[in-house]
Amino acid sequence: VVARRRGFSEATAARVLAVIDAEVAAFLARPDTARLVADRIGIDERDAEAWLARTRFARGERLEPAMIRAIRDQLQAVGAT
Repeated sequence: VVARRRGFSEATAARVLAVIDAEVAAFLARPDTARLVADRIGIDERDAEAWLARTRFARGERLEPAMIRAIRDQLQAVGAT
């Protein structure tokens, strides 16, 4: 999740997100991505492969304020905030 503070221009935010998107794409294209994830967080490589297979990385998508509020409310309801 990337959040932008007030005063941080849309143009600058778009450039930052473009760099992040490119780096994520390059990381996911590596043949050793699952091993790197497994090593980094101390899990089995097969578990890392399964996580990568079911994880979606959003590119350029924005959450509407109502969705952010709904997520916040759900997290608060389960005591995660």
